[in-house]
Amino acid sequence: MLLHILKRIKSNLKIFIFSYILFFVTIMVIFLLIMFRSVSINKIDSGIIFYKNAVRVEEMNQTQYLPQGFEITKEKVKKVENEFQYVNHMQSSFDLWAKGRQNVSFYVVSEDFINTGVKIYDHEQADEGVQKLELLYGNKWDKDTIEPVTIVDLDTAMLLFGYENVVGQMLSTNYGDLEIVGVVSNTIEREQSIELAKKRGEEIIADYLYTTHAYVSHGYYDTLNLPTYNNDVIISDENMTPEEIKYKLKEIFDIPLKENEIFISREDMIYKNIISRKIFFQIIISVISVFSILGCLNLINITLYTFKINKKNTGIYKIIGYKDKQIMGLSIFENFIKSLICSVISVLLSIIILLFVSLISGTLKFVNFKYVILLSFSLVVIFVLVSSLINIIISCISIKKPIDFYMEED
Repeated sequence: MLLHILKRIKSNLKIFIFSYILFFVTIMVIFLLIMFRSVSINKIDSGIIFYKNAVRVEEMNQTQYLPQGFEITKEKVKKVENEFQYVNHMQSSFDLWAKGRQNVSFYVVSEDFINTGVKIYDHEQADEGVQKLELLYGNKWDKDTIEPVTIVDLDTAMLLFGYENVVGQMLSTNYGDLEIVGVVSNTIEREQSIELAKKRGEEIIADYLYTTHAYVSHGYYDTLNLPTYNNDVIISDENMTPEEIKYKLKEIFDIPLKENEIFISREDMIYKNIISRKIFFQIIISVISVFSILGCLNLINITLYTFKINKKNTGIYKIIGYKDKQIMGLSIFENFIKSLICSVISVLLSIIILLFVSLISGTLKFVNFKYVILLSFSLVVIFVLVSSLINIIISCISIKKPIDFYMEED
């Protein structure tokens, strides 16, 4: 049966190509649009600096569901600390500053800040994110320590002392000396500031003009009795997903489930960026819908046309003793082979086009090849099933006709 069908396809190759050309185009357009959407989302994802396991709690004056605002108090922080594995209560300090020419910005943080990451301002995204730090040298301080100790980033160590491992050195501040007990990796903020200055055509006079970072404990900072600003809490728990953390936080603070502005995860940042480009993604979805409908209409036309040109063959099959079920099975199998050939060729051409365009545009690194394989298989299966279903319906209607109908001249 297979050889017979392939022979029929070969003898009517031009008809097969012309009748299925819109089918080819439909599959290719749908495949490419879905993949371009995937590449765009992956590109957005790669550009967001937000530690994947973290949830940031923002102190806000007012939201739709909290007209009185949301304030982060020490009592609320204590509640959160009792529920989650790692909690960093992070605040900025403008009153504590390092002596010397290097501009060092101090953050007041909990001892878990290396596990949760720290809040940063992402200049490229023009938004706040969370960046994971790595402890390069030394150790963290003990919980609630009041000792005058600090942890500095790598840039601070290099610019103040000229080398990396500065554990045991003293950092002079306007409130006395702080012993450096650890060195952590840099955040992206300073590097981005320098890059932006270069893009604006500014002359980079000296490194010390760009802020580096140091971290002190809440216990020590409380002994200074100084104000803090920008109240944030960052939470990470290896036993919970960010969505589970957010749900638990809403339970702890009795916040409506619809409130999505206070508790922020990486997925929220990605969704926010997608929404900001919603017209682009809506166009993709609209075009996919239009081509899907056109594809179905084309399949109906192809199936009707196939039955028309094969009308005499069907009559011959009936004369030589083929039953309706056998003729229907032959028609369905032939349609299955045609749809399979068409969809496989279309997907292969689509992959070639995708790789070529991605290579030219420099977005090849954002192509998820596992998703390419899954999408290819899914499209082939869907189009073959839809084509087969349409063929079955039309076969049921067309085949049960008298032999005289098939033997008439067109």
